[in-house]
Amino acid sequence: MKSVENDLLNAVNEFLSERVGLYFSEMRISDLERGLHKAAGELDYANVNNCINDLLGNCFSRLQMQILVRNLTIGETYFFRDPAVFLALEDKILPELIKRKRGRKVLRIWSAGCSTGEEPYSIAISILRTIRDFDRWNLSLLATDLNTHSIEKARKGAYSPWSFRTMPEDFIPLFFDKMQEDGQFSLKESVRNLVTFSYLNLAEDNFPSLSSNTNDIDIIFCRNVLIYFTQQKCKEIGDKLSASLNPGGILITSANDSTRFITATPNGLERINATMFRKLT
Repeated sequence: MKSVENDLLNAVNEFLSERVGLYFSEMRISDLERGLHKAAGELDYANVNNCINDLLGNCFSRLQMQILVRNLTIGETYFFRDPAVFLALEDKILPELIKRKRGRKVLRIWSAGCSTGEEPYSIAISILRTIRDFDRWNLSLLATDLNTHSIEKARKGAYSPWSFRTMPEDFIPLFFDKMQEDGQFSLKESVRNLVTFSYLNLAEDNFPSLSSNTNDIDIIFCRNVLIYFTQQKCKEIGDKLSASLNPGGILITSANDSTRFITATPNGLERINATMFRKLT
């Protein structure tokens, strides 16, 4: 893999910052270079420099830009990543939310930046474990991402044992079918059917919106996503996520994402702890 000159990398970094709010710190500049090479290959460029020249020359179509961005924002994910978050979800957040509903059995959850689906399916498993009469609830569990390849994988609901490395072993027979010939486990329909996957670009698309089902949300998971954006873009996204929440709703971020709100908490939110925020009533 031929190295990209620093001047070109800096130019791409500045271009992406201005156009879509993506920004790569000095510590992550190698991620930018690696993503550029992957995108150039997927876009059938003979070499990465030709790809960069077209990008900087504003020759990219919307589809080409989407392919580039998704190659720059591919993150690692697995079931029940950060177990303490899901413990809080099952022991505190969901029970308090159910109590606050006072018999109005409507629950709306959004996993923003869901990647290959391990997070929203973990949420679905937590719901099945926590809400015994969930079949009597009007439940919406939306999972969105800008990587269409990841969404297609998520919809299939088949995963290798590596995706289970922090999940309790006794969960596997309860929520997954037996290992397939290719060594993967398939989610049971009772879990898979709870989640609706769709495309959404947090940096560019408008939300909250009835058309994308991103309105009146009770809980939003947006973890390990904001680290890809500039501080200003994070503020814009945070404000829109806040607007998507119902009063009293919860925004759950990662520790790295949460630091993006140190200087300016999104409008209408109060910080609960290092990674969680509540919509003011």
